[in-house]
Amino acid sequence: MAKPYYTLAEGCPVASDSTSVQLRNQRGGLLLLQDTQLIETLTHFNRERIPERVVHAKAAGCASFLSEVGKTTPLLVRISTVGPEAGSADTVRDVHGWSMKMYTDEGNLDWVFNNTDGSFKYVKVHIKSTLGIKNFTAEESLRVAAENPDYHIQDLFEAIDKGDHPEWNVYVQVMTPEEAEKYRWNIFDMTKVWPHGDFPLRQIGKIRLNRNPKNYFTDIEQAAFSPSNMVPGIAPSADPVLQARMFAYPDAARYRVGTNYQQLPTNAAKAPVHCPYQRDGQMNFSDNYGSDPNYVGSSLKPMTFYQDVSSRSQTLSTITEHEKWVGEVCSFQHHITDDDFVQPRELWKVIGREPGHQERFFGNVAGHLSKVKSEKLRNAVYAFFSKIDPGLGEGVKKATEDRISA
Repeated sequence: MAKPYYTLAEGCPVASDSTSVQLRNQRGGLLLLQDTQLIETLTHFNRERIPERVVHAKAAGCASFLSEVGKTTPLLVRISTVGPEAGSADTVRDVHGWSMKMYTDEGNLDWVFNNTDGSFKYVKVHIKSTLGIKNFTAEESLRVAAENPDYHIQDLFEAIDKGDHPEWNVYVQVMTPEEAEKYRWNIFDMTKVWPHGDFPLRQIGKIRLNRNPKNYFTDIEQAAFSPSNMVPGIAPSADPVLQARMFAYPDAARYRVGTNYQQLPTNAAKAPVHCPYQRDGQMNFSDNYGSDPNYVGSSLKPMTFYQDVSSRSQTLSTITEHEKWVGEVCSFQHHITDDDFVQPRELWKVIGREPGHQERFFGNVAGHLSKVKSEKLRNAVYAFFSKIDPGLGEGVKKATEDRISA
């Protein structure tokens, strides 16, 4: 039998599974809808899971909004695992997701993370717990997972319930377009950080969780977040991963929750909504815009726009004056270079400041890598870690091989 080659679902061959069609400048790129492979992959991924059994699914929940000091904006937070299924333990090693929906007076602003008058600046947002960071060892996480898989959910719920409201400080790093063009690191590469020495943290606010969900299903499970929800003053960067998520998240919500998921109380804007293009559909419980036309621009019923009634001069466009694109459409694929190991090398040095931390890392990796039966693959992993630091590669290798030979 002939060796199979990679195709799309309709059998059409594709040259590579790791490229995306982009309009690129030197660093960033805008994804194009003509990229069938990307669109099919994203939309199919959103629909790969059939609904879970009723008795057997996991998370805890709880612009103009920056226009004045002390202004309070209500928000919904959903802290989740990323990889494991709904029945998994809270304490297993995982990236963890952090989603927030801020009900601002100019519409909903969503921030979706994994663990800006006429001009603009690039902004990276950081949310830091006022309690600091504490971690389980691998052994502690396994013990707690066995004793109480819902450990983190219970801890958060009980803290809020007794009035011990958890808080996080919100910081930003700010970079001008001119700085971005000349900076050593590609700021549209999500694997790179902005060193705080170059771009210090500036606190802009505080998050306080002061109420638990009234009903877990209606408040949390039906909540839908998307980085495409942006209020005036916020615009997307040319990060290709962000560009893809801006399409994929609402698409997933329409499939998972329903066509009219934005009408549900947990997702509904607190600001006025008037969007005649979106009407009908399953489970529509609005007035469906009555007898108004299902389009905008009727001469019999003229439409008013925000800039006609608002006193703010803030532009409503999500396109900045810095985005004057000159380039060509291409199939882009990122290749790992020596530069990709510079920041991990610095992180490894930071980890070494805490006694025993590097050794625990060796053991954590070895616990998984020792289960890989292919010696060739294990050696490739050791070589990869060695590019960060030779001692890191040797430490992982020794811890792994010792487990295998034990």
